[in-house]
Amino acid sequence: MNEFVIKNGFVSKDSSTIDGSLSINGSLTGVTNFSAQFLSGDGSGLTNVPSGAFTGGTIVGATSFGARITYVVVPLTFSSTTVTDLSLGNEFTLTLTGSTTLQNPINATIDGQAFKYIFRQDAVGGYTITFDTKFRFGTEIGLPAIDTNPNKLSYLGVRYNQADDRFDIIAFVSGY
Repeated sequence: MNEFVIKNGFVSKDSSTIDGSLSINGSLTGVTNFSAQFLSGDGSGLTNVPSGAFTGGTIVGATSFGARITYVVVPLTFSSTTVTDLSLGNEFTLTLTGSTTLQNPINATIDGQAFKYIFRQDAVGGYTITFDTKFRFGTEIGLPAIDTNPNKLSYLGVRYNQADDRFDIIAFVSGY
């Protein structure tokens, strides 16, 4: 296990693995893989770090990105009981070919994890969604009624509340 603390300068290694805590105040170049409990610093100077090289940990402190962040839209497999694995992403799509029960999502490990669903009716339409026991509805949004017209979209925003172990519905729009 290598521990690196970078201050007022840079570290350049061609084939480095960094495990443990990492504080960055400068540049980090040529790192092929690193994992950390906490990655802190201003986020500048990270170059030549391959996509997917960072595993685990939490990025803390001021962080800015010079490019857009692109989410992977995870297609869900339709079933009469639909499962969502939150370890796969934060945006999920489901084409309804029948009515379904949205099961309590699995692998929710981060308090406040926000994710969304995009539901699409097939060419027939008329299908509904029921929600499992850990979904919670507020007074302003209530129980969402997705658009049941053929080929219409409905969007549902959810936030995980770890203290209550509930999936709070925080946004809903339909009719697209």
